[in-house]
Amino acid sequence: MSLAGPPSSGAADRAYAAAAVGANLVPIVGGAAVELVNSVFGPPLERRRQVWFEELADAIQTLQAHDVPVDSDEFISAVATASRIALGTHLEEKLQMLKAAVTHAALPDRPADLLTTRFLRFVEELDPEHFVMLAYLRDPAGHFERHDIPKPNITMGGPSAIFAEARLDVPHVDIVLGDLGARGLADTGSWNTLMTANGAWAARTTQLGTELIDFVTIVDFGDPA
Repeated sequence: MSLAGPPSSGAADRAYAAAAVGANLVPIVGGAAVELVNSVFGPPLERRRQVWFEELADAIQTLQAHDVPVDSDEFISAVATASRIALGTHLEEKLQMLKAAVTHAALPDRPADLLTTRFLRFVEELDPEHFVMLAYLRDPAGHFERHDIPKPNITMGGPSAIFAEARLDVPHVDIVLGDLGARGLADTGSWNTLMTANGAWAARTTQLGTELIDFVTIVDFGDPA
């Protein structure tokens, strides 16, 4: 796989340079110890950098195809931060979330800087399973409908009883829920509480959690005009 070249234009070059700075965490010169570290970790980290740059180049080209400016300070900062995070993960799911995040950071209706920084930190801190759970908690009934899963017929029960039938592979559910609740992304305190069916099926994401899911979801621009 060859490294994708930076999209042409001065604005895109600036974004690409920010990515290079953000991802340039491997020392190039130094003593014997540094050379040893470079020899062991340099090649795999360089592969990660290459894969991320290709994803980033695709995002920038898509933005340019839809006449979205890619030279704002907010976008450049998001690219630099996302590039640092990308180098620290081997998970494809996180790369796709970071790609979506930088795309959203370029749009006119992008979140405030404080939220963008926090959302990127959530991508770094949390695992894909957290986002699977968060998306489910946003719309439990919709999950069953989208995946053609028969909805459990309950009159009284807790959200956990419904989730047990959702066919989602989320290990260590208690840890995942605790992490989401601690970060203010979802209301997880009543997970095992007995309640009416309407209550059990209700969305449990907070506004922050809902905005995070939107931020890490790939933008569908449709066909270019």
